[in-house]
Amino acid sequence: MGVVIDDVCYGSLLEDVVAFYLYLFCKKKGYSLSYEPKKGGADFILLSPYMEKIVIEVGLNKRQSKQVLKSMERVKASKGIVIGNELKVEDNILHIPWKGFLLLI
Repeated sequence: MGVVIDDVCYGSLLEDVVAFYLYLFCKKKGYSLSYEPKKGGADFILLSPYMEKIVIEVGLNKRQSKQVLKSMERVKASKGIVIGNELKVEDNILHIPWKGFLLLI
């Protein structure tokens, strides 16, 4: 009998991989990593050494940036990143396909 892995499981694994990479990046570059505790908040918030905040949302099928926009407004961030399905830039939000992101790390 094989193991069945669904999109929810893959989504959680993707979020874990991104979290691990961001942790290593922050440790090396002097950034700090946190999250927005409010319901509906983005997955991660990066704080640069220059106090610039970047909101990050991760998901296998993410196409919209509503969650990132809400979090950007709440934490007063100037930029956002959605790691999902598409490659585009809109409203200071960079959308990166998750497969492309994984190739970069």
